[in-house]
Amino acid sequence: MTRLGIIPAGGKAERFGGVMKEMLPCGDMTLLERCVSAMERAGADEIVVLTTPEKIAVHARALQGNNVTFRLSRGTLWASMCEAMNFGADEYLFAMPDTYFPLDALKDRFGNFFMGLFRTDTPARFGVYHEGQIWDKYFESGEYLAWGVLSWSRKVANFWKGKHYDNHTCAFNDALRNFGTVVAILYFYNDMASFSDYRKLVLNV
Repeated sequence: MTRLGIIPAGGKAERFGGVMKEMLPCGDMTLLERCVSAMERAGADEIVVLTTPEKIAVHARALQGNNVTFRLSRGTLWASMCEAMNFGADEYLFAMPDTYFPLDALKDRFGNFFMGLFRTDTPARFGVYHEGQIWDKYFESGEYLAWGVLSWSRKVANFWKGKHYDNHTCAFNDALRNFGTVVAILYFYNDMASFSDYRKLVLNV
């Protein structure tokens, strides 16, 4: 069984002043290195890092020695994910590189479509899982569950192939309708949307 990790690291981080958020240090690793480590612990045979011409040298230096392949990001997150899925695998693992989550978050997943969910009181920042579907950055207040890490099977990847989706949330919801989901609750998840978020993280790690 082959497992492919997908890490979209081509963002511009405009709200973060253009800083490469994925290269921020946290403990003895950068956030990107932690993301790679989580996928390796989950059994990834290969990891595709989606990057840009401006970032690839930095990413390559940071991840030398790891079983990582680099591909250029496409115009949208979904297009970039489709580029990575061209590699083909029996199972795909997915996580964002500018986040801090448990290193074992993807270790015990199962099912055709798996979501690691976390509790948030700022749902407008995330993809919220509510009443059986994902609402992307929709809710304004209250406590909800949002997705942090994902995995899906070759069956789901083949189901998506050849279909047109406006964005990744539409694709995820189509998978939810046709395959259902298995969920697990992540006991922490930190997203680096601002320097304030990063400061809170490093003060508590």
